[in-house]
Amino acid sequence: MTHIKDPGMKTRQRRAKMLTGISLLAIIPFLILCTFVYPVNDDFTFGLRHIQKNVFQVSSDIYLYWSGRYFATLISALNPFAVSDNPIPLFRIYSAVAIVLTTIVMTLSPAICCRRQLTHCQSAGLGGVFLLTYLALMPSVSQAFYWFSSCTAFTIPSLLYIMLVALTAADSKASYFIACTLALIVPGGNEVTAVITVGTLGYIAFTYHDRKYWLLLTLSAAALLLVVLAPGNASRMANQHIWANAELWALTFSIGQTVSWIFLWGPVLLLATTIYIPLFGRKLASSPIYDVSFSRYLVWFFITIILAHIPPTYGISSAIVDRTANCLLIFVIIGYFHGVNILLRKHRATADRLASLLSGKWIFGASLFCFLFAAPFSINSPVATAVTDIITGKATDYKRIQQQRVDIVRQTPSAEAVKLPPLGITSKSLFVKELESEPDTEFTSAFSRIYKSRVRVYVEDREARFEDNLTALKNYAKKGRVRR
Repeated sequence: MTHIKDPGMKTRQRRAKMLTGISLLAIIPFLILCTFVYPVNDDFTFGLRHIQKNVFQVSSDIYLYWSGRYFATLISALNPFAVSDNPIPLFRIYSAVAIVLTTIVMTLSPAICCRRQLTHCQSAGLGGVFLLTYLALMPSVSQAFYWFSSCTAFTIPSLLYIMLVALTAADSKASYFIACTLALIVPGGNEVTAVITVGTLGYIAFTYHDRKYWLLLTLSAAALLLVVLAPGNASRMANQHIWANAELWALTFSIGQTVSWIFLWGPVLLLATTIYIPLFGRKLASSPIYDVSFSRYLVWFFITIILAHIPPTYGISSAIVDRTANCLLIFVIIGYFHGVNILLRKHRATADRLASLLSGKWIFGASLFCFLFAAPFSINSPVATAVTDIITGKATDYKRIQQQRVDIVRQTPSAEAVKLPPLGITSKSLFVKELESEPDTEFTSAFSRIYKSRVRVYVEDREARFEDNLTALKNYAKKGRVRR
């Protein structure tokens, strides 16, 4: 019999606490950046739609004439322009809420679905690994946290999706009722999350053959149809340029982009696995729920990813954009580690030897170091970028220029055309979109109207410019020497 080296419960607990602590520290710069947030583009148009209007009437109009995202439209009624006389501070509060909710959901959800295998401390540590992996790979921080319109349509539905997946493992009637409610709500956020939700619940239902899972699948599929068949989608697509052979193009491009994620996200996921296996994976794999076909799982995993690309690719002839890629990343992280557990279950002897090897003090320390400084704390990671934007003053400059624009709109009484100051080299963490380069367009008009002004504004230089973090820090140091 092979002797398996076990670092012991206390060591695992200590390491799990360390991972939880590191993940919470990584969130701090994102919370600081909330103080620099300003509304952009869709925040203005949705604010105008909701000001002094019935939320259900607005939701109905959007469903009929623009989009089937019934849940996202409903919660967009919380737009600060519609609910507050002093909206900008509320935008910042909402950003902080989005970050806190992301942290809570990711760190506490494992306690729901892994409660039989892991202690609360270990579950929080597992959530910390998920959170650090997410922060390392996020396609867009600004669209996940600092853009209200994106938070309502993408971030919140993604967090509810995580809760739904966790609740499928719960036994209580209350948990199942909440899961059923989420199965109806989550697909109404956006089309990508809708496909992912149906794909996930479909896999669970067909794999475990429990009546309660079939009901969840039925509810989510009905919600998906409600989104896809909305009259507003047809109206919206009528104004889009659709390529010839759109179906073939969408499928081919979706497959190609799916492959690209393997190379983009795969290395970091592999590094995270070296921490995951000794602390959590070996113990989780003891659960019989992972005694399933790996090939079936793999087919489901990639088909779901490919199908998730279809709505944006077919609907607007475009690659999946950053805010939808944020949603996809959450699914990939959860699905990837589920697959790891299946493999660990199937190859127990190999898994035990690997876990024993990776549990060693020096090897675990080296694995943790490589994961942290090649992923969440690498020089150009979202975490490092957030810190750099704060240190170098880019976030401060972004806030100053955005406030200048607001002041110009409020203080210019006439309907003349006024050029707004450019952002220049700006904060990558905060920047979402720029206004148009001509007055009287959708967002420039909405920008003036939301601040009750008649001035016609435009931005001459629409191209956002960014520096890599190392260059930004070098330039900041040079400026500091010049000032001295």
